Amino acid sequence: MKAHEIAGLLSLAADAVVGVSEQAQDLQNRIQRPFKVPLLAGVTQVVHSGVRGVARLTAFASQTIADAVADDAKETDSLLNTRSIINGVCGDHLLKRANPLAISMKVLPEPSARQGTQNRYALFVHGLCLNESHWRANAHVELVRSLGYTPIYLRYNSGLSIERNGVELAEQLRALTSGIDALIIVAHSMGGLLVRIALQVLIAEKHPVLRRISKVFYLGTPHSGAPLEQAGTWVHAIWKNVPFAAALAPIAALRSQGILDLGLGLREQKPVAKSAARRGAPVEYVVAANLSKVGRKSAWLGDGLVPVNSALGVESFAPAQISADRQALLLGLGHIDLLHAPAVTQQLKSWLAND
Repeated sequence: MKAHEIAGLLSLAADAVVGVSEQAQDLQNRIQRPFKVPLLAGVTQVVHSGVRGVARLTAFASQTIADAVADDAKETDSLLNTRSIINGVCGDHLLKRANPLAISMKVLPEPSARQGTQNRYALFVHGLCLNESHWRANAHVELVRSLGYTPIYLRYNSGLSIERNGVELAEQLRALTSGIDALIIVAHSMGGLLVRIALQVLIAEKHPVLRRISKVFYLGTPHSGAPLEQAGTWVHAIWKNVPFAAALAPIAALRSQGILDLGLGLREQKPVAKSAARRGAPVEYVVAANLSKVGRKSAWLGDGLVPVNSALGVESFAPAQISADRQALLLGLGHIDLLHAPAVTQQLKSWLAND
């Protein structure tokens, strides 16, 4: 790992120690309060204050050391994957604390390193806790390359709010205006929600980049939300109303804003994200998966994370916005399978046949 990343990891660990200490002290105070033992309460406070002080000192020392160490270590896929997971779980906290582990949004490779010959590009947008490495050597990528598109990839902090990332993606797409003649977008899971918000921002602006974006493919995108996150929110609400357990409620809330938003999809985003105004929008396609191999059986479970109706955008898109020939339900696949399954590649190929 790079020196500043090691420092960021130590800083995050220190934040965790401080957070757990604060929760433990709060729980002890709640238990002691009915018995009114002031001496015990005082000792508890001193102990926990000492723990937090050592944790903060460790974080400060690690950052000081990192500043003095060369930062030329090469980032491997393994380290990038670890960093991406951390960002997905607590990326908003990392940004708030200016932690060097926080990922900044960018389109890769950089313009100077792109080797397209036709200025036709395919932008791949990953989902929660993932990154661009999950698309490399991928059949979907090879398909678009065979059709004359140069693959490019979005990297972003998936722990930030979906709206914030969507607005930032709109800025990234604006920056592509002068460098491309045509663009298609393939988005997986959370990535599709970012794309939808970005498109609505650009539609409202009537930005010229829209004329270059021809098609968008959503793979397992929770347009109407992901029930597993909604269940987590429900548990958190219950915990807050239970004596003593209320002190532990923040542990149930240790989910980034991105994860919290994922539970709702686009149902509670600002109006721009749900706008039915589609003038100038690209043609959109949706792919849903069902773990069951028998039609829509267990459609509520869908691909294990996203229900079929949510992935198809049944409640999210305007009526008739996506016709039946632009919807696909693939059986016997899970959520991550959508990244590489041959059935998905074949479906994309049929939809791209006219390009």
